[in-house]
Amino acid sequence: MKHTLVLLLLSVATPVLGAAAGLPSLDESKSLANRSTLLLAHEKFADGFQALQAHWPLPAAELQLLIRQTTADWPRVQQRQGRTQGITYIGEQRLSPTFTRYSYLHRFERGSGQWHFTFQKYGDAWLMDGVAFVEDTPAEVKQSVVGYGRAEKGQVQSMVQLLLGLTGPPTPFDASDALAI
Repeated sequence: MKHTLVLLLLSVATPVLGAAAGLPSLDESKSLANRSTLLLAHEKFADGFQALQAHWPLPAAELQLLIRQTTADWPRVQQRQGRTQGITYIGEQRLSPTFTRYSYLHRFERGSGQWHFTFQKYGDAWLMDGVAFVEDTPAEVKQSVVGYGRAEKGQVQSMVQLLLGLTGPPTPFDASDALAI
């Protein structure tokens, strides 16, 4: 079962947009997502979300609630997944000419999760639109890729190669696991 810790996508009203400073380019939005991800992965939730605040048309009270909620829920994530083992940039998805999502793989001892940062273009500027953390258990990933929740790493590696049309199996196993997600 997928666990979504934080999911906040906004439909913002025009008056709220005036309070947020837009980013002039996608490169700057990606840089902001990178900085925030590193802070969040090191459990610096206040710093990670506040780094986004100037570019996110989210009222301060809602941002504080998001910080408290994430701080309160994170021990349950660690109980299920274990300690953080690292963060890997997965990629950028251009969902439309005015909507982009950056995704990061958060590796734990017993599983993984994904951070997703979405940005929307308003006029000539990019604004933060939302952030989400979604957990993936190893069995869920194996079930969706191989069709069997207890598949071996080699089986996942072979299916990733087949599904993505790769000329060889992705190595090391961590690479095939990241591609499977």
